[in-house]
Amino acid sequence: MIINNIELNNFGSYEGKTFFDFQSFDDKNIILIGGKNGAGKTTLFTAIRLCIYGFKSFGYQSSNAFYNKAIIKIINNNSKLVEPTNAHVKINISINNGQDLDEYNIKRKWILVKNSVEEQLIIYKNEKLLKEEEIADFEKYIMQIIPPDLFDLYFFDGEKISDFFLEEGSKVRLKNAFLTICGYDIFDIINKNFRRMLSSSSQDNKIVSNYINLKEKIDNSSKEIEELKDKIILNYKNIQEIDSKIKHLDTKYKNNGGVLKAEWDKKFQAIKNEESFRDEKNAWLKKAANETIPFLILKNNLIQLNKLIEKETDLKKYQAFSDILEQEKILEIFKRKIKFYPKIEKIISEIRSEVKEKYLNNNLLLNLSSEQSGIIQYQVEKILKFNQNDIINVISSIKESIKKSQIIREEIEKCNIDKIDDYVNLKSNYLDEKTKLLNLSAKLGNDIQKLESSFAILNNDFYRAKKDYENELKKNSINDISSKAVLMLDKLEADLYEDQISKVRKFFKKEIDNLMRKKNFINDIEIDSDFNISVYRTEVYSIEQLIKIKKEIGLDGISNALGYKSFQTIEKLENLDNIKNKEQLIQLDIELDKTSFSNGEKQIFIMALYKSLMKLRHYEVPFVIDTPFARIDAEHRNNISKYFFRELKGQIFILSTNKEVESNQFNMLKDKLAFTYMLDNQDNKKTIVHKNIYFTEVENVI
Repeated sequence: MIINNIELNNFGSYEGKTFFDFQSFDDKNIILIGGKNGAGKTTLFTAIRLCIYGFKSFGYQSSNAFYNKAIIKIINNNSKLVEPTNAHVKINISINNGQDLDEYNIKRKWILVKNSVEEQLIIYKNEKLLKEEEIADFEKYIMQIIPPDLFDLYFFDGEKISDFFLEEGSKVRLKNAFLTICGYDIFDIINKNFRRMLSSSSQDNKIVSNYINLKEKIDNSSKEIEELKDKIILNYKNIQEIDSKIKHLDTKYKNNGGVLKAEWDKKFQAIKNEESFRDEKNAWLKKAANETIPFLILKNNLIQLNKLIEKETDLKKYQAFSDILEQEKILEIFKRKIKFYPKIEKIISEIRSEVKEKYLNNNLLLNLSSEQSGIIQYQVEKILKFNQNDIINVISSIKESIKKSQIIREEIEKCNIDKIDDYVNLKSNYLDEKTKLLNLSAKLGNDIQKLESSFAILNNDFYRAKKDYENELKKNSINDISSKAVLMLDKLEADLYEDQISKVRKFFKKEIDNLMRKKNFINDIEIDSDFNISVYRTEVYSIEQLIKIKKEIGLDGISNALGYKSFQTIEKLENLDNIKNKEQLIQLDIELDKTSFSNGEKQIFIMALYKSLMKLRHYEVPFVIDTPFARIDAEHRNNISKYFFRELKGQIFILSTNKEVESNQFNMLKDKLAFTYMLDNQDNKKTIVHKNIYFTEVENVI
């Protein structure tokens, strides 16, 4: 299948008619379409899918109201100013019928009148207009070429492809895609026919019936488990969507000045707090002005006053001492205690004379009591220690508080709580809805656990039934061809599946080495019958290291930390402690956690696996790849350009920004380029298309 050209009319940012020519020759199979974000690349990507597949490209089973809304949204806004609005996407494709190329002109047209849209599909085959029933046949035919399971493989969005490969439930999509690519989906049809024949057969073999019934049960149980897992994923996405709505609601409410009552009260309380703070500081200033600042002018006098108080205190002590000496009782005490008492009278007389002279020559000016002296000295000390910078700091803090109050008042002026009831009710509804979804997730999780437990029992029963079935065949006790064919087809499908998987493993090892900058990042890959993908890196450990690891985390810990394959390797070894050569080296296949890869590593892993799967296909289908280098660094871009795009067979459309396919990558692809296009959209208006031009940064190499 080859896309020769495409015409867009009033589709997205493509106002009026826009034409792309893709018809190429020789081995030039790459069409490079550049455009900055918003230029119209993804719109073109959507147009190709939509024109060919209609509502199925959006994942719908029929044309419904959601599909119609999506179409109305896609139709160019300027064109909607005129009614009826006409929009269409027209694609010319060539399909190999086994002998020659059939040319199809597919036109999907929409007529919009008063928010109601009508879709028309017009198809010409080799210039002959197809009738309605022929169009239905073509749609079935095109769905066989690229069935829904392969949509995301051929219409490849670099930013979303990791979901297809790594999300929970991805293994079902991958397995279906794998079986379709290999053509093995036919086995399911054949098996159903044989089982139908068996059910209508007159022969009744309980062993065969038991096998078939258990096979159907185990298939149905597996599908049911995967469906529940998909529901959990969808539920999780719905929860994320509600979280996004709540965030948007909060942002919109706040941007419009809305606040919660608690926040409103908090702002008023903040103003009160600032006012209380200023009242406290102003009271301090007032007190300082009344009690401290005036005395600072008399600082020297205060120092003299303090000295005078100290001097008068000393004089009072002299006076008290002199009064004591005048007492006869004191003289009697001295006489009793001192041997030479005649002399003591003379000594006391001299002391009295000296004290009286000092006391009489110094009169008391203040004559303060001890309590009064203490109070005055305390106040003087306080005034003398007063720091004048405290006044400046307090005044500054008052000014700062006034500014804070002003800011809060301005915020209050911008705020309103008029619509708080609507806001609270809507948010409450969202939260109720989220609670229901969280409860549903918990229920689904429990249901999955129960089903997986039942599945394990069912799997054991099926294994025994299969053994019984095989034994019956060996005894030649089953003569019915259909009965023999069922098991034969199951075995053939399993053998062919394993054969193709081994090819994928072989291809993958080569591709990951080519694409990944880190050598030996992944050494092996395993894909089981349910398409569970495990990846491994080979690492070397000494016996001594393994003994240490075993002591620290035990064998179960080794299984969890290094993976089951490593556990099996260690388990096969005899007692590690008994191995004499502790430096002996052992290679272990360490299982890697794919979810722990960086975004770039994930995309490289996916592209390697993707290309490995594509090598199995028997026919060529165009690849439309949007944002090819999402989260990929320069070195990996070079590897992808060289080993992925250049080697991928079939027509390839690369929709790139100027930060993705740059000069180096452009040069690597140059000889494979059939066409280049440049999309330009200024100010989110009309997209302008320039042919044979790529970004100005690399125009010199075009």
